[in-house]
Amino acid sequence: MEFKFKNGVHAFACRLNQVIDQLDPIEETLLHTLLAIAVAPEENVTVVALQNELGLTTDELSFYMNRLDHLGLITWTADRAVVP
Repeated sequence: MEFKFKNGVHAFACRLNQVIDQLDPIEETLLHTLLAIAVAPEENVTVVALQNELGLTTDELSFYMNRLDHLGLITWTADRAVVP
């Protein structure tokens, strides 16, 4: 899985400010985790590790990544390990 912040970090921060009240706790935790990955790209984080850390199934992780994409926060590409 690959992700990036939609339109760069500044646009991400502005958009996050607009939608923060719409995020549920899992989405907030996922964003926090994605930010941690972004600031430490040398650490290789697998999809399975991400799922385990968040307590999500493959389908749930895809759902939440799609939701963050729909909210205009990230763009992402799933690999076969993430596609339901």
